[in-house]
Amino acid sequence: MTSNINKKVRVVARAIAKIDKVNQVKEILSVLRQKTLLEDGCMVYDVLQNFNNPEDFTMVEEWSEQSFLDSHFTTIHFKLAEGQLEKLLQSSPDIRFYKPI
Repeated sequence: MTSNINKKVRVVARAIAKIDKVNQVKEILSVLRQKTLLEDGCMVYDVLQNFNNPEDFTMVEEWSEQSFLDSHFTTIHFKLAEGQLEKLLQSSPDIRFYKPI
């Protein structure tokens, strides 16, 4: 018997904005958060901004299972945000996937 906790997926993504693009990145990530929280399977979607380095953003996500996360990556709002952020970040986001143990 598989418990529901074993199906959960956690994502930690870090994005560093260009110094003059912080407000734009913050707005895009806020809209992405609002829309993502309405998706099936999304349990948590936090957007955090570093106190000491305002260019540094971290997203912490929890999904009830992988299939919902896979669907998230195909949504219009995710693809739109991804395209907008590409020119506003210092480099590609660092995205890591975890499972509870």
